[in-house]
Amino acid sequence: MSIMMERRARKMDKKRFEAGVMLARMYGVAETLEPFDCLESKNFITKMEEWTEEFLGLENADIVTFFESKIGK
Repeated sequence: MSIMMERRARKMDKKRFEAGVMLARMYGVAETLEPFDCLESKNFITKMEEWTEEFLGLENADIVTFFESKIGK
């Protein structure tokens, strides 16, 4: 793998990580403010992975707007 490809892969991993952490944090805050069911860890991780991939697949998406659409706001 070329150095350029490695840098691009690391950057994508960083973007994925940052988006996933942000969505998980937002869910945690919303969970304390709204009457959400508590998700088991496995289900929570799966949901955050799915949301992260979906969010990253959108062009110029706002993470707050995306999150609100996922929780039904």
